[in-house]
Amino acid sequence: MRSFSLGRLAQYARYYYVSNSRFVFTILLMMVGIPLLFGVLTRDYHAVKDSVVAFYVFTAFGSALFSTTALRERGRKTMEMTIPVSNEERIVFMVLNSALFFPLMSMVTGVLALTFGTPFYYGDYSLVQIIGSLLKDYYFDYPFYLSIMLMSSCCLLINLLARRRLFVAYLLAFSGFMVLCVMLGNILENTLFYDPEFNKQYFFLYVDSDRIEFWAKVIYSLMPILFYILSYVALRKRQMKW
Repeated sequence: MRSFSLGRLAQYARYYYVSNSRFVFTILLMMVGIPLLFGVLTRDYHAVKDSVVAFYVFTAFGSALFSTTALRERGRKTMEMTIPVSNEERIVFMVLNSALFFPLMSMVTGVLALTFGTPFYYGDYSLVQIIGSLLKDYYFDYPFYLSIMLMSSCCLLINLLARRRLFVAYLLAFSGFMVLCVMLGNILENTLFYDPEFNKQYFFLYVDSDRIEFWAKVIYSLMPILFYILSYVALRKRQMKW
């Protein structure tokens, strides 16, 4: 079997979505129904927008859970490993879920929820402007999209590395992230902002801020790619040991 085939990838995606159609259908109903319910109860389209954005953030976790559920469930993982699909095709499918399919699903259901709630909103408003604002501020905003991809890639890696208790794995990852933030904060405070002679000549005054901003954007953009690469390595190393 060749290492990668677009046709086999498409067949695998079709099989996976059909076999998990109940989960997908439930998610779609929730992503339309819950924001619409808040819009009907509050008579305010802002409540719908906030709910839609909350579900958009949820897709970062949902896409990782959806992509790995067949590999993690005892009753399905043996059958999943017999499917003629390579690791490369499987990881591409997982990346497409988090980077394309689930964000697109969230965007479409969000537009539908805003549209269906139109008869219940108070005040003067333009549905076109409301939808345009939602798309511009969140779905077409690159930094926000990149944040979703960063969370999605992290969650995918956690789902692939965790053995039995996924909640414990997320808890440990969150604790480690908080410890890392505290350590970095202390390092920055002690090395960049601390002046023992009180000369107030801080390090950041002599650094090219534009260059720092450029490299910060580059590093931030590369982090999801790094986590996806680590997810591929974890998939190759761990999938037969679950």
